[in-house]
Amino acid sequence: MCGLSDGARHLWCVDRYTNQWTYHGGSWRKLDDQKTIGIGQAWDVWTNGQDYDRSSWGGKVNEVAWSEDFELMVGVGSDYHPWYQTTAGGFAGGWRGL
Repeated sequence: MCGLSDGARHLWCVDRYTNQWTYHGGSWRKLDDQKTIGIGQAWDVWTNGQDYDRSSWGGKVNEVAWSEDFELMVGVGSDYHPWYQTTAGGFAGGWRGL
């Protein structure tokens, strides 16, 4: 379970089994799903999850989602056009328009 702190909007996550909170920092605008994918204050893509530490994937998007295997990222830009990038092996391939 993750959430954003007031003001600075830093990411905090709690382990439901130990009831311990972990601070992950960042400057997030919002969170999108349980995989802790979010949009930074500068509208860039951030992740914090199983295979990756807190990482910026760049871009300027309003929404973002990952495939179940974490190898495809899809976002909607501020111009409402779809964008995607592959993230296989933890390396961003750069955003490409659809």
